[in-house]
Amino acid sequence: MNGNIYISNHARQRIKDRCGAGKKAAAERICNLAIERGTNAEETKGTVRRWLDQQYYDENRVIYLYGDKAFIYTEDLDDLVLVTVLQLPAEIFRTVNKNRKKNAGKAS
Repeated sequence: MNGNIYISNHARQRIKDRCGAGKKAAAERICNLAIERGTNAEETKGTVRRWLDQQYYDENRVIYLYGDKAFIYTEDLDDLVLVTVLQLPAEIFRTVNKNRKKNAGKAS
């Protein structure tokens, strides 16, 4: 991705509430880590994919799963704007975590 990453005021508040990162630099760091290390929603399937589709639908959306959170971005030309951060339900998180471990085993 060549563009910039922006954080909406709503998303900044959600990061503060749900991730515990109150400072601007911490919010930006978490936002970048979600993109660098997170799982893109396009790589998911089944129950996880259905849950994500129900939460937020937009043609220009980009969702990354990082930790137990879903970071929802919107593409605006070359830029990404973080719209909100959602807590994953426990059963969805378990499924995502199980898939991460399975895929990590294949990479070794």
